[in-house]
Amino acid sequence: DLHSFPTRRSSDLSFESRMESILRELTEYASIDFGCYNKVVLLVRTSQKHPLLMEELRYIHDVIKLFPDGVEIRWGMGYDNSLDEKVLLMLVCSC
Repeated sequence: DLHSFPTRRSSDLSFESRMESILRELTEYASIDFGCYNKVVLLVRTSQKHPLLMEELRYIHDVIKLFPDGVEIRWGMGYDNSLDEKVLLMLVCSC
């Protein structure tokens, strides 16, 4: 799979998709209190050669579910060919 990358997980080498990696980093390492925001802009960028796949869209939904009900969320997608196989997820949150 072109969209899987080796990553270290608890001392063994396993593979996770590029979107799994983003979701894991968001939930495990980002210091975001998802409950204190009421407006969110989510921008996803990929290269045109490696666009977001349909099965990867569910991870966008998983990110959106991190925020409480009633939060105004706007999201969009764009291209940045310098990303190659990577995905850039930009979150802008406000109260």
